[in-house]
Amino acid sequence: NIEKYIRRNLEKEIENEEKIDSILKEYNPQLKKQLNKWYLYMKTYSRTQKQKVGQLQYTVVETSRRARNVSSKINQMNIAKERVRHCLATVELEQAIKTAETDLIKAIENELYEEAVANIVQMRKLIKYLAEKK
Repeated sequence: NIEKYIRRNLEKEIENEEKIDSILKEYNPQLKKQLNKWYLYMKTYSRTQKQKVGQLQYTVVETSRRARNVSSKINQMNIAKERVRHCLATVELEQAIKTAETDLIKAIENELYEEAVANIVQMRKLIKYLAEKK
């Protein structure tokens, strides 16, 4: 009884193997075609992705370079603005000194000596401040 069972299972196994072989023979060309299509698609897709990555890398590098240039220009502009501010402050001080000098001369001419002393003190402070700024 066991021998019959084993023989029957063996026969079924052989029969199943033959079915599988026939199915594989029938579908093998189609599978090869499908695999070939997938291979070509993946090859093209991979090439396209490499190109896109290359373009993206170029864009990132170029953007970084331009950002550095802009940052450098901003720094240069900030330095220039600071120099202009300093020059304007110096000009204002020099104008204030010139005004105090003119007022001093007028005060002396009009014999307003207290006012003349006040103008001298003011000029001295302005000249000292100007010397410290330079």
